[in-house]
Amino acid sequence: MSGVDVQGKEIFYDLVSNLRQQYDLSIILVSHDWPLVSRYADRIVLLDRTIQYCGTPQEVFSDEKILRSYGPPVREEIDQIRVKPQIIPSGEGVGA
Repeated sequence: MSGVDVQGKEIFYDLVSNLRQQYDLSIILVSHDWPLVSRYADRIVLLDRTIQYCGTPQEVFSDEKILRSYGPPVREEIDQIRVKPQIIPSGEGVGA
C-alpha cells in the first residue's frame, strides 16, 4: 500500500483482521512493512525467490540468521517491533 499514511494502513489491517475472525478466513497478504505486519500476522513467510523462513512473528524477528541476512535496515525495523508500546494514563498525554 504505497502512498497510504500509517492510520490508513492500520484501518486496512484492522478491517482485514476483523473479516478473518468473523468469517474464519485464511488471509495471504504481501507486504514489506515488517513492524505493522508483525502486529497482525499469526505466521510470516519471508521470500527471496523461494521460501527463506516461515514462523510466528516472534520466531522470525528473533532469529539472528535473519538479522544477519537482511542487514542493518532490517535490524532497525525489527528493533521497532521489539519495543513495547507505553500506556499513558488519561490526563498525562499531550495537551493535558
